[in-house]
Amino acid sequence: MSTTILDAREMRAAISDRILRYDDGAEQRFHADGSTEYRVGDEVQPGRWEIEGDDYVSLWPPSSHRDLYQVQATGDGSGAITGLTFIHRRSGDRFSGHFISHW
Repeated sequence: MSTTILDAREMRAAISDRILRYDDGAEQRFHADGSTEYRVGDEVQPGRWEIEGDDYVSLWPPSSHRDLYQVQATGDGSGAITGLTFIHRRSGDRFSGHFISHW
């Protein structure tokens, strides 16, 4: 398994119109228009995502707080991106998962 830090172009291509299942079982759907849904069980929280420089920016209304993350891709060795780790720019906290689908 290989890992690499994604730049803005790679990040947008990797997450647009994909669903990521986090290691804790939560799922997040990333729409190409910047909207997103985070699902834990039957609870769904709508949000927004954008890219600023080479950072992923997470926005969860009604809060105006913006969390910035570096994004590390995980691959299977063939060049395909199979998962991501979001690394919080301030705290260093990591959130990892694998892709379960395109749509």
